[in-house]
Amino acid sequence: MSWLWLSVLMFIDTRCIHAQLTCPIGKYTRGVISHPPPTGIDGDLTYHEFRYDGTGYSTQTKIQITGDIQSAEVLVIAGGGDGGATIPFPRDRGAGGGGAGRLIWLEQFDISAGTKNVIVGAGGAEAPASSNEHWGNTGGHNGQDSNFLGFTAKGGGAGGGIERWCGICSDQNGHQHGNDGGSGGGRGCERGNGGSASSENTAQSFGNVGGQGGLDGGDPGAGGGGAGGPGLHGSSGEEQYIPGLGGATMNIDITGTLRGYAGGGQGGMHDQLDPTLQHMGHGGKAAHDYATSGFVGSSGAVIIRYNNTKCGTCPPGTYAATGSSVVCTLCEMGKFSPNAGSVACTPCEIGKTHNSAGQVSSVNCLALCPNEFMANVTTLTVTCVNTVSFDLFLQALPENEHEHFVNTIALMFGLEPAMVRIEVTAIDV
Repeated sequence: MSWLWLSVLMFIDTRCIHAQLTCPIGKYTRGVISHPPPTGIDGDLTYHEFRYDGTGYSTQTKIQITGDIQSAEVLVIAGGGDGGATIPFPRDRGAGGGGAGRLIWLEQFDISAGTKNVIVGAGGAEAPASSNEHWGNTGGHNGQDSNFLGFTAKGGGAGGGIERWCGICSDQNGHQHGNDGGSGGGRGCERGNGGSASSENTAQSFGNVGGQGGLDGGDPGAGGGGAGGPGLHGSSGEEQYIPGLGGATMNIDITGTLRGYAGGGQGGMHDQLDPTLQHMGHGGKAAHDYATSGFVGSSGAVIIRYNNTKCGTCPPGTYAATGSSVVCTLCEMGKFSPNAGSVACTPCEIGKTHNSAGQVSSVNCLALCPNEFMANVTTLTVTCVNTVSFDLFLQALPENEHEHFVNTIALMFGLEPAMVRIEVTAIDV
């Protein structure tokens, strides 16, 4: 009796599992990152966060994707630049904050199945303080690039250091300039220049310039650029020296918690600053005292989030005719699907087609024949009838377009191209 009871339970369990793996028509089986395990789950959303613990280098992780992932959200952030260091000369001068790593934010992004590489860039390595009271290599180091599927986020530019010559800030060796990077580093001293961003901002890619140092002739350091805004200038006057703040972060909820990513490092003067928060792409904060090093840049991150429900609804312009479809199929040329969850696509009216697949409306259905012609369509023959001359038809439909025309008709009727014949009739009037 016990063996029979066990067999029944196993049979029922197997049927339940099978039912869970089958998606109904109009839906598809979602892809997943099968290795490594997810970092966290937020309701119907799963996210994987890839990091690097260290400075000056980058790390590569191979991930395995089973099935195509559709409409994912991806964040690629490079390592932030190091903050500038200082020299021992006792005067009010400040170094620049590091620029943030460039931030790339992809939404509704499709990822095909297979093995992919994720590269995460480290923050810029610490720039040592100089023991020379006049000058030293006190500028920081740039952060490292991050990359996913060809989308490269450039490392943040290092903050400028301090250089003194004949009692004033000098540009003799260039250490006070902020470096160019994903976001530019802030300048140090009063004669440096803020670093430039690696490229113009777009709807997907963000980085800004570093601040330009002390205003009114003063020497506090400027802030590094951030993904959300440029680094701010320092200011001085009446013995008040205020370093520039780093450029703003971008606040993104990709892990279930709203977080600020890729902010610029604060410029330096006398304030004691907290170490830079790691794994966020922030620029390193500048040195806060004489003969001290700047803070290392924050390492970057790559975060991928996708819907973890087993079955997804096919969007307009696609269909899933059978259960357990791995992907949605684009509507063929000459057909369209205006609604999500379609099991088939609707053909254009007779005599019309589309010039590309995946259409969502009949509005884009185009006439098969040029404007001067009338289409007479049967299952095997398309006749373009013109009331002027045969020569005009040849001008409107060049010979090198005949093959495309035939293939379009064949696809529309589910025929082999060899079965389609084009007839042109000229009717004199």
